[in-house]
Amino acid sequence: MNKKTKYYFLITRLISIFILILVIGALIQIADIYQYVETYSFSIIKIILRVVNTILIIALCFGGTYLIYQVYSYRSSTFYRDYKIGTIEALSHGIMDMHLVYDKVRVLADSKTISVDFTNNIITFTRKFKHYSIIFADLFGKIDGKEGSDYWFSQRKPQKKYGRLVYAINIRFSNPIMFNQKYVVELTKETGKEYIDYVVLTGFYQLEFTNKKIISPYEIVSKVDQGSQE
Repeated sequence: MNKKTKYYFLITRLISIFILILVIGALIQIADIYQYVETYSFSIIKIILRVVNTILIIALCFGGTYLIYQVYSYRSSTFYRDYKIGTIEALSHGIMDMHLVYDKVRVLADSKTISVDFTNNIITFTRKFKHYSIIFADLFGKIDGKEGSDYWFSQRKPQKKYGRLVYAINIRFSNPIMFNQKYVVELTKETGKEYIDYVVLTGFYQLEFTNKKIISPYEIVSKVDQGSQE
């Protein structure tokens, strides 16, 4: 499964929470068996276990509901109807949110001009004689990287080490800005057409800079309309 996505984080956390609920539930049952132990400390421990278990169950319900909603949105999308990519496969390859891009593009452009490169998560299309290349990425965590660097890092689990902040998990991936620019150059060589390139990022991430190439799924329509009028 693609480890840089929010879905990887969500699913692994839901599994961990579920296991914790089972373990704490077992401990509560064991504690109930020994009800004859009426010490103050033992009673406090039982209360704490029940409170923690309740909080975990609430977290599991919220996380599960969010995941179910995202799956429903994906399965009811035009992207799913056109390509029939299963939910598990979409999650594994990090393209679960790609429908947010594709569905907007389908409204803007003729389906005959739309091409999806699933290897690189890039959608190319034409609208009013203007050609576009949109690369998609679902990210999670603090993103470490510069606009002109070839690679970025998805960083998680911050911790103090030797007096400075470091991250225990660093997942490297191609800088989508630079990758799409290089992709467009190759497309232009092959087709002779000039392409306008954008980067659409989804997920829960922290990026320390802004770039005019980076847009949200909800900006696609306005950006393409603006480009078509120029």
